[in-house]
Amino acid sequence: MQGEVRDLYGHQFVCLNPNHPNEETPKQIRDWLDLIYQSIHSPERPVLNTKNVGIKKAVELISFENLTPEERTQAKNKEASKIVLTKERMSEKIEIAKTMIENKEPNEKIAKYTGLTLKQIEKL
Repeated sequence: MQGEVRDLYGHQFVCLNPNHPNEETPKQIRDWLDLIYQSIHSPERPVLNTKNVGIKKAVELISFENLTPEERTQAKNKEASKIVLTKERMSEKIEIAKTMIENKEPNEKIAKYTGLTLKQIEKL
């Protein structure tokens, strides 16, 4: 990361070139430079550090933006159905827990059979 660092109006301003990172470039910055470089030079097969949460999210967003309108709709519908299914499962767990509470079952047993936390059960 060769170059000049300047303080401008109390902020640090650093100019980076994705074509020239070196050993001194911090890993987190190198990951972002790699994302820029790979998106330009190898968009079909980028080599990126997807263990970096920010890079992984950026790749997901870029992938989503490159979908056709039909593919985007399908992706949104798939995600929406996952959310609905999760909410339905939670509703079922709550109903089972309520029935067990009415039958005077201990909270620990309710937690074991429903997967709810003791705190969630106490709120019911």
